[in-house]
Amino acid sequence: YTPLEQYDPDGKIGPWTDIYALSATFVRCMTGQTPPPSTSRAMKDGIPELLRPAPGKVGAALRKGLAQNPEERYQNITELRDALEKAVRTKPKFPKVALLSVVIVAVLALGALYMIRTRPKPVIDVDDGETTNPVNKPETEAETLPDISADGECGEDSWWTLEENELTISGSGTMASYKYNFDNDTCDAPWFEYRDAISSVRIQGIVNIGEYSFYRCKNLLTVEISDSVETIGEHAFSNCTAFTDITIPDSVTQIGSYAFSNCTALTGIIIPDSVAQIDTGAFSHCTALTGITIPDGVTEIAWYAFSDCTALASVTIPDTVLQIGSFAFSNCTSLTAIEIPDSVMRIHSQAFSGCSTLESVNVPDRTSLADDAFDDTTTVMQEVQPITY
Repeated sequence: YTPLEQYDPDGKIGPWTDIYALSATFVRCMTGQTPPPSTSRAMKDGIPELLRPAPGKVGAALRKGLAQNPEERYQNITELRDALEKAVRTKPKFPKVALLSVVIVAVLALGALYMIRTRPKPVIDVDDGETTNPVNKPETEAETLPDISADGECGEDSWWTLEENELTISGSGTMASYKYNFDNDTCDAPWFEYRDAISSVRIQGIVNIGEYSFYRCKNLLTVEISDSVETIGEHAFSNCTAFTDITIPDSVTQIGSYAFSNCTALTGIIIPDSVAQIDTGAFSHCTALTGITIPDGVTEIAWYAFSDCTALASVTIPDTVLQIGSFAFSNCTSLTAIEIPDSVMRIHSQAFSGCSTLESVNVPDRTSLADDAFDDTTTVMQEVQPITY
């Protein structure tokens, strides 16, 4: 029942925060099932499946109330109430009495939320290291991929061709960004319908890789990125569960949020010195990643950047990093040692929670440390006075 902004000490809390909790309460009352936690929904959003039996407009209203981005939710109780009332009026066969009963219970809960505004401590389930797609047996191993030929435009001065299982993106302009619809497992990338036939991607000449470009290309084995590329968009390679390594050229300055999340076969990656920030969830759930060197020049490791990287045994943090975000390395259950440089000014809530193999960490005196930054670990903190924000 807790939205993402409540996990962050700097999160902006308001009526929209309670709208999330209230909408989650609706889902629980209507379906009998507890909604998935907001911290896991970026990987797999179970909300659409829970709401599938609900009438379309009712389900749509509750999905908006449960939007991960606070700005995309209803901003107050009046907006949510009006949306639900309109949904009921347009669906006369829906049991209106049942919905009104839920409204009464939920509004009482909303009143309690306004009276007692708290930031609940999230419960983190420590990953046991298992994965549904074993690293040494990618899903493509026994598959024969269909040979499909197709082509078209994919942005400003950008084109795509698919031949013999190789997708080539070429041109000199800007590649389009795409959207993924979790309700019906669709994406508006023009090659998405052929995604299972793609085993290789070559990117030539373009400046950026668009959002959700290669999302869920489960048979993708090799990726070649030219040194013209400057940005890799959000979720660009998310859930590509087969490729084991990738080279990011020095031209890249930004790796978007969740760009490589859930790439469960990825064992190694070199982040170029040109990158200044590791964005939210960029490498989360990369369960085969064993080591990472964060380059000089990176100033921030954002929320969930390497969370649930259960094979990650070593991390090098340069002395340019100023802050480590909430859950940045949470549930990295193989991490045995980490050195925090003097440059780090803040370590946020649950940054290393669930890192059960850590034995000791020295944190500089000047570092502002959330008192739950190392929750559920055996870490011995030295030379540090924890600070509660």
